[in-house]
Amino acid sequence: VRHLALVGRHAGRGVALDMLDGAEALLDRKADVLGGHIVLVVDESLDEKRARVKELAAEYATRGDAFGWFEALYKEANGDNEVIPWADLEPNVYFRQWAEASGLRGDGRTALVVGCGLGDDAKYLHDLGFTVTAFDISPTAIEWAKKLYGDSDIQFEVADLFQPYRGWLGAFDFVLEIYTIQPL
Repeated sequence: VRHLALVGRHAGRGVALDMLDGAEALLDRKADVLGGHIVLVVDESLDEKRARVKELAAEYATRGDAFGWFEALYKEANGDNEVIPWADLEPNVYFRQWAEASGLRGDGRTALVVGCGLGDDAKYLHDLGFTVTAFDISPTAIEWAKKLYGDSDIQFEVADLFQPYRGWLGAFDFVLEIYTIQPL
């Protein structure tokens, strides 16, 4: 960001920033452009959502089930993606920036999305022309992804990253993993 000027608060939506030269690079999180200003959307409940994730993860860890909290969280959300801190129904902004900058195109090649959640990155790859298989450990997340993107030919599967289907080994031209291995 080369130039950025604080303009003031926008009626409960966040901080309005004057959209000056280079300010659009700031858009690494949800934002709106209103009246020539970038308005960062401040989700004051994000800390609460993250606290709930940590609580569930700790609860399942004490049970000896390090990954069960994913399914519990998706079930608890009951179809409301706002409950899940990372589920904004958009492809990852950094991935999208990289894909656009590199001119990524599928041209019918195959792609695998690791820990796909609700399938936003899978849909983006599909839109770029990849034949996409996407998986998550949560059956609820996979069913939700199928409902969101059922009109596409994305193959959504329930699978464990640490026990992948043997047929997947070496079978893909492009493998995408974002924020899955890091927290594990």
